[in-house]
Amino acid sequence: MTRKVWLVLLGALAVGFVAVFGWRLISAILEKRAAEKGIEAAIAPVSVTEVEIRDIVLNVTMTGTIKPRLEAPIFAKVPGRVQEVHVAIGDEVTAEQVLAVIEHREIELQANQAKAGVKVAEAQLERAKNGVAAATSAYNRLQELKQNEAIPDAEFEKIEFGLRDAKASLLAAEAGVATARAASDLANQMVENANVTTPIDGIVTHRFVNVGSPTGQTTPVFMVQDLAELKLDSNVTAKEFAMLKVGQEVKVTVPDLPGQEFPGEVETLSPSLNPMTRHAGVEITIANYENRMLPNMFATAVVEALHLDDVVAIPKKAIVGVGAEQAVFVVKEGKAVRVKPVFGSSDLDFIAVESELIPGDVVVVSGHGSLKDGDPVKIVDHIEADALVESQSDGGNAKEQNPSPDEASPDEATADSDDTQPPSDEDEI
Repeated sequence: MTRKVWLVLLGALAVGFVAVFGWRLISAILEKRAAEKGIEAAIAPVSVTEVEIRDIVLNVTMTGTIKPRLEAPIFAKVPGRVQEVHVAIGDEVTAEQVLAVIEHREIELQANQAKAGVKVAEAQLERAKNGVAAATSAYNRLQELKQNEAIPDAEFEKIEFGLRDAKASLLAAEAGVATARAASDLANQMVENANVTTPIDGIVTHRFVNVGSPTGQTTPVFMVQDLAELKLDSNVTAKEFAMLKVGQEVKVTVPDLPGQEFPGEVETLSPSLNPMTRHAGVEITIANYENRMLPNMFATAVVEALHLDDVVAIPKKAIVGVGAEQAVFVVKEGKAVRVKPVFGSSDLDFIAVESELIPGDVVVVSGHGSLKDGDPVKIVDHIEADALVESQSDGGNAKEQNPSPDEASPDEATADSDDTQPPSDEDEI
């Protein structure tokens, strides 16, 4: 074999060695960069908070329309024209107070007639009593003669029948007096019914008639409402219902009276759920000081159903998982450590912790969606944590679609490097 052939072979071997060494060098560099980026990506940005001692307060909130606890539409008991009106809208009234008077002249005449009928019946009763007395006296005298056989039997029987008839007349007269008195009482009651009265204490909130207005027994004349104590009818879910009981204190607010709070109390709890809404009715009584609240205002009622003082608690948003798999990530030495505490009662934002955590422990509250036990973490504020997680998610998608030159595969890098390699032995030959 000639010297020239040896030189060509040695040159080809040298070129191949350089190509292999270059490909391995480029692959190593790319793997190192990928590893560095992988390490950076594995450090999850999270926001945290400390476990603290605080109160747990759970409120049940209800809404509804305010109504008077007591109200009464006032009707006239007798038809006719309004003769007198004694009250105006806004007047305070007491039970049985006369608010108006209906014309009742004819009824008074009927009452006077009934009263006279009572006197006639009483006179007839007196006459019947006298008749019984006379018949009884005659019967007693003739009875002695009858025993001595001084008078015939027919004469004695006549006297006996007379006594019986007198007693019957007395019974009829007594019934007549009772009937006449009942008629008189009814007539007097009709006269009394001409006075329109209120059955409750309250305030006149509506007046529908004036003097001379005709009225009947189907149209209200006044509306009286007791505004000293109002009520709020609302409803709650079955879960909320279980936290309520009669007598609980309630705080009531209305949008039309900002900054003012009214005390109330749970008065009634419905023992059944509405089959359509699956809610239970709740009635709340409200003390309406100075009559500042008005019926038909919209109101919000808040009942403090649970209050725990000085308990170890964390925000609810720190919990990941569902049911028995609920857990919390605690940051220790730059890593997320997964723990499973025993949870207690909770309010809207916080939950009591009965084990595993102590005050001062640092728990993750944001950015823990894809954390695993032992993952390294970087603590940032919650806004930055959410933004970084979102940007990493978007960036990952972009990289998959358009990989950067630094992330090119070893084959592609080798292909690019082949363009700059020296010619092979075959080309040279």
